[in-house]
Amino acid sequence: MHNQITIIVPVSRMSTKLSNLRHWLRTVDFESIEVILVHDIQDVDTGRELKEITLNIPQIQLIEARHGSPGMARNAGLDLAKSEWIVFWDSDDLPEVAEVIKMIEIATNGNFAVAVGGFTVQTLTSPNLHSLHLIENSVSGKLFEEFGMQPGLWRWAFRNEIIGKIRFKAFRMAEDQCFLFDLNLAGQRIYVHPKSVYTYFVGDEQQLTNNPKALSDLLKSVPYLMRSIKGSNASKSEFGALLITRQVLTALKRGVLSTKILMIIQVIKFFPLILFSKGAYFMAALKLLLTKRSPLFHEE
Repeated sequence: MHNQITIIVPVSRMSTKLSNLRHWLRTVDFESIEVILVHDIQDVDTGRELKEITLNIPQIQLIEARHGSPGMARNAGLDLAKSEWIVFWDSDDLPEVAEVIKMIEIATNGNFAVAVGGFTVQTLTSPNLHSLHLIENSVSGKLFEEFGMQPGLWRWAFRNEIIGKIRFKAFRMAEDQCFLFDLNLAGQRIYVHPKSVYTYFVGDEQQLTNNPKALSDLLKSVPYLMRSIKGSNASKSEFGALLITRQVLTALKRGVLSTKILMIIQVIKFFPLILFSKGAYFMAALKLLLTKRSPLFHEE
């Protein structure tokens, strides 16, 4: 039977931290789903654990090489994926497998090219600290504002045919946002699923989002997106400006001093584009991110 869904999961330096991966793999129906685990080799123990997990499960492909970033690891998986739908998950999170399948079935029956659901954020340091984020503005014309504020690649599903030859950039940060931009989502039929399809965990010091060196890769993603929006239409420019503004604010808030200085230089370099060509989009994005972005957590 031809697989309907390919799940691509980059894994690196995750020894003793693969319990969530083990958990959701037990819920997968391998008659319609294939899993591609891409091990970006940084240590021996992670590879040993992955081999144990995949033992006697031929529907799980394990690729091992030195990729250097999650995006390049995902590209290795994409080169092998043959299914109708592609999803990208992280090895330390908990996807709602049944809900993702339901989302993709509805999208397939409705002839949608892309599907996206809500998500839950859970902190590792406090079980009571979590937040549910559902997509509420799919009818109000503000859909791409929500996407830009919380892009979260792991809650998306894409038809293989629309991905085509599009691949992730070799950035350690924001490569997923560049990928979403390159897919030209404004030109695709998008199904918005009303429920959470994924639980995203935060609080691990080894996560790339907590790595100041990885944050410096925002200096690569911003000029890439800046160049990309130059000739883009209004919808794509608006989405791109929101992603860029988000990345600039992140670098200025959390980057080391050198990253902050270099990011300011990047902004100055592209200031004519920001002010005279796409200025309205950037001003709207800045206002949105400073005034309407909701906190990740609420405590119960």
